[in-house]
Amino acid sequence: MTTLADSPVGESICLHLPLPTPVTDEELIRINDRNPGWKIERGANGELEARMVAGGSSSEITAEIVRQVGNWRVASGGRVRESDGTFNLRNDAGDERTWAPDVSWISPEQIAATPPEDRPKTGFWTLCPEFVIEVRSPADALNQQQRRMERWLTFGVQLGWLIDPLRQTVWIYRPGVDAHMLSRPSTLSGESVLDGLTVELAYVWELAVENQSQALAEGES
Repeated sequence: MTTLADSPVGESICLHLPLPTPVTDEELIRINDRNPGWKIERGANGELEARMVAGGSSSEITAEIVRQVGNWRVASGGRVRESDGTFNLRNDAGDERTWAPDVSWISPEQIAATPPEDRPKTGFWTLCPEFVIEVRSPADALNQQQRRMERWLTFGVQLGWLIDPLRQTVWIYRPGVDAHMLSRPSTLSGESVLDGLTVELAYVWELAVENQSQALAEGES
């Protein structure tokens, strides 16, 4: 029997489980708890999608960005979540998924407009955050991460960043316009979605270079 640990690295893995109905939120939480090292989400048809949890510098980069966005949130309000923040997503085309971005922000206005039953104290919120960040890890194929970001826009994301430490680039996603790439930007702006947010990236690129140097040294040893 193939286990998660035996599965190939470099792309998302869809587990097509022979279940009569998709797993519930509570069951998905338990599945994640029992499979440390993996981020397991629910796909469009209820199948489970498993990805390796980012480690090393990818995790540190995410933590640094969460810190900066969280500091901005203190004055601006809303909620900031890291990669454990999972959302039940639905769009007008009938697409449904349960995804957890690496970083997300929900505005105070969106929280107030969301019925209490869709933002339970336990389980997943049924809404799409206005802002999401995905940090590419060595186990992620870039084209799959780009498709994921495009899909986020269909659910209602107003601004998205795909940070690629491997290439030291950032892809910016907004509704209705083509994504564009920035090469090693020094800062990123929250624009009108997160008014006043500026994320400094010097430490992010420092971590990226450090990780690449370490990987090169290990490969030569």
